[in-house]
Amino acid sequence: MKTAATTSTNSFSKRFHGFVLWEILLALTIFCVVAVALITAVHQILDASILLRDESQVRLELQNILAETAATKMKPGKSEMQVGDGRVRESRTIWVSTHDQRAISPRVCLLTR
Repeated sequence: MKTAATTSTNSFSKRFHGFVLWEILLALTIFCVVAVALITAVHQILDASILLRDESQVRLELQNILAETAATKMKPGKSEMQVGDGRVRESRTIWVSTHDQRAISPRVCLLTR
């Protein structure tokens, strides 16, 4: 035979378990949102790092081209050069004017993947 006291205790116990379930669901939701935010931040950091490394490599290759151009004697005509992994390609045209002075027109193209 159930009394009023046992009925109210069972009802309170069921409500308490339901409340714990909601707390667990809320905690899992917050954890998932934070995990996704952290993964997104790490992904963006990796992308920025890769971009910075690629830009540094291209800058170094362009400096090498300029140093090589300054160190070698240029001959009239057109020449093309591809450096590194193919992202930097240089094309230059050298011509001699009628006054026997050299005119240099270097053009550097940056190719992306």
